[in-house]
Amino acid sequence: MFLSNNKIENYSGYIKLDENLQIEEFSGQINQILRKGHLDLNGNLIQITEGLKKNIRFFFENEVLPAIKSTKISHLSLTRKNSILLISVTPLSSGITLLSFEEVPPPAKIIDQTLPDKLKEVLIRINTNMQVVYISKNFAAKFGEKASNYIGKNLEENQLFKENTLQITNLIAQAFQQQRQQEADILIAIGEKKIWWNLFIIPEIDPSSSQQSVLIILRNINRYKRIEEKLVESEQRYEMAIEAADLGIWDYEVGSAKIYYSRKWKSILGYYPDEISDDYKVWEELLHPEDKDRMILFIENFINSNLRVYEAEFRLRHKNGNYIWIKSRATALRDENGKAIRMFGTHRDISDEKKSESEFKKLHQAIIQSPISVVITDKDGRIEFFNPAFCKITGWSDHEILGKKTSILKSGFQPASFYEKLWKTINSGNEWQGEFKNRKKNGEYYWELASISPIKNNFGTITHYVKIAENISYLKKIEKDLKKAKQDAEVANSYKNLFLANMSHEIRTPINTIIGFSELIKNEDLPSQKRYKYSGIIEENSQSLLRLVDDIIDIVKIEANELKIKKEACSLGDLFSELEMTYNNFLKRKEKQYLDLNFQIPEEAHHDVIFTDPYRLKQIINNLYLNALMHTERGQIEIGYTIVNDNKLRFFVSDTGTGIPQSRIKNIFKRFSQTDEPTGSEASGSGLGLSICKDLATLLGGDISVKSVEGEGSIFFLTLPYDKIKIPMVRAAVKPTTPSRYNFSNFTIMIAEDTPYNYEYLYSILQKTGANVIWAKDGIDVLKMYKSSKVDLILMDIQLPEINGYEATSQIRLTDKSLPIIAQTAYAMAEDKQKCMNAGCNEVLVKPIRMDDVLATVAKYLNK
Repeated sequence: MFLSNNKIENYSGYIKLDENLQIEEFSGQINQILRKGHLDLNGNLIQITEGLKKNIRFFFENEVLPAIKSTKISHLSLTRKNSILLISVTPLSSGITLLSFEEVPPPAKIIDQTLPDKLKEVLIRINTNMQVVYISKNFAAKFGEKASNYIGKNLEENQLFKENTLQITNLIAQAFQQQRQQEADILIAIGEKKIWWNLFIIPEIDPSSSQQSVLIILRNINRYKRIEEKLVESEQRYEMAIEAADLGIWDYEVGSAKIYYSRKWKSILGYYPDEISDDYKVWEELLHPEDKDRMILFIENFINSNLRVYEAEFRLRHKNGNYIWIKSRATALRDENGKAIRMFGTHRDISDEKKSESEFKKLHQAIIQSPISVVITDKDGRIEFFNPAFCKITGWSDHEILGKKTSILKSGFQPASFYEKLWKTINSGNEWQGEFKNRKKNGEYYWELASISPIKNNFGTITHYVKIAENISYLKKIEKDLKKAKQDAEVANSYKNLFLANMSHEIRTPINTIIGFSELIKNEDLPSQKRYKYSGIIEENSQSLLRLVDDIIDIVKIEANELKIKKEACSLGDLFSELEMTYNNFLKRKEKQYLDLNFQIPEEAHHDVIFTDPYRLKQIINNLYLNALMHTERGQIEIGYTIVNDNKLRFFVSDTGTGIPQSRIKNIFKRFSQTDEPTGSEASGSGLGLSICKDLATLLGGDISVKSVEGEGSIFFLTLPYDKIKIPMVRAAVKPTTPSRYNFSNFTIMIAEDTPYNYEYLYSILQKTGANVIWAKDGIDVLKMYKSSKVDLILMDIQLPEINGYEATSQIRLTDKSLPIIAQTAYAMAEDKQKCMNAGCNEVLVKPIRMDDVLATVAKYLNK
């Protein structure tokens, strides 16, 4: 057993490995360096690594072995307790790798030096202007020049790297552009000596100033370069010995046609030695047409590179006319300037391997690229192979899985008996199929459909198990969604049937009343008092039917997310004055003599004008008032608002009616909720009003709620943002007065209407005012009468034949901007109203049009 001394001398040596990491040769003080008593020539580096002490074993596993696999020249170091171990990894031809070892005492500690000065490496920092901003203090000792001669100067100006300056400048530029490390080996003349340096360029960003720079780390590798030169000489001897091996040998003097083909090289292609001349062009002519351009370019790139070895596969034409696959390995001898002067390589017939490899690759690629998870385990369930789909689905990375059992995926969803049955099936040599609910690494659950089969050897013994599984979480989700969709469809169908039944009732009830009392009012002997009463009943039911139509339109627009809020200035004083007059008149018509209506507004001075949608605010209060009126026979209804705080208003509508059962309050604002449990003999409404109020309140930026006691009454609260418009503070506005009689005898009014009944209705209203009324039955009549008569105002139907109302209005506006044109339309949408205004109309009356609205609107424009 080797015993280490406290004082470490300089040790060195090398190990030569084949492509399977078997030790072919070693020399020097390897036993002392590895702390091994005896190194087995027939051993494998991985086996030897497992027997090393903890620190050096970790170093070999995580740095040396990966460097060998990368097939690149690497320089590694390990700081031990009393020494520093330096290892150079040099890949040679034919899969040979040379490990060069050197163990040296650590440098003396210098307490007063900074960390960069304690290192052997020289550190240089360059900014984006290619200026040197920092050089470590050990620069002078390494390069024999003062660092101050270069700091602050541009690289190209100071020629810091001598003849390599341009090359290094390009590498620095690439590091800035790609934000990736760059590496190069350069030979720098220092005095009369030329020293090899390994150069690392690392991009960095200053976290405080966000300034970019690169850090250059220079490491003296002259010792390793000398070893490499010796290795090249050894490699020449090694390659010459291959002549005796069963490989085709070729030796090419770069830049000439001179090449040597060995007897074996020619026999591989079926030729005798004298049938092929030693000419470089012969190789090019024998290349398969599909490989020719690729290989010629490959050789050219290799010659012009700084690589030492190359490996390639291509096809050459056999003497019998067939093409065979060749694997070629070669090394290049380069002069001191890196120019290739000679290439020496081998040929090997790999046609049979290619055929097997092709089949293997197809199978391997099919597994690797499959979106289906594939896992192979040993008999105990430990994972030995998996494809990327398994990692993607489970979230486990490759280095975490090998050697683990598949039980890491258990979710606990399936009972122990489930797995017992599974193992019993596959242990008996049968295939198991079923579904798993598994758990990913992050804890997320997923479903998979799996098939587990045993793998048997030639003797029928089970050696492994293979599991093929597909993630079916999306199918499970679809199944769940389908079930939910089925339930939702059943609920929607129930709502639809409920809606249709309710709408049939709500529409037929007022229509029945309208038709019935229209029949009664035809009786000529009917007293005027009853005729007036019946007219009121017809009007009230017409209004009820119109509200129902408006509610249905609003519901459709809300469900389609198409209902738009149009905010503008809204005077609360004017709004409540209008509501008070309208609601009192409506209450009189309802003949509820034991019911009082009260309005309450804040006593304190406040901003009266707010920014909201007046139409939708009025719609909410209307619905709440009608709801209260429907369920209240005596007592009082109170309507008003309070100021909650500087940013919030609360409107309320309270009544002393029947109240709402507690079982219904939670659903009171849902669609058709009022139809679920009808109370009382009076119709309870369409079931749409309160749900519309809820949606409108949300669109206005507020909310709606209710408090109720069954048998005592209810109070509905509407909370809205108090978005004040900065005007002087006012109290309630003065109620507007309505003129008792209109006189339009000095004016000519054109009624543009294609429906005779609609014309007769408007004519009857305007005739009482003394106005001169003319009738235009289509758009052409409108334009003719406008040109031939003096018209003071036009009531313009939008849906006119020949020329519609939009076009007729637009043509009139070409010559007359001041003529009042009032649109009358059955289209009640906001966009329809805006379209009328865009065409040039002054105002829009939506059908059905009330007499008071017609007279008030006409008076607005004629009695200016």
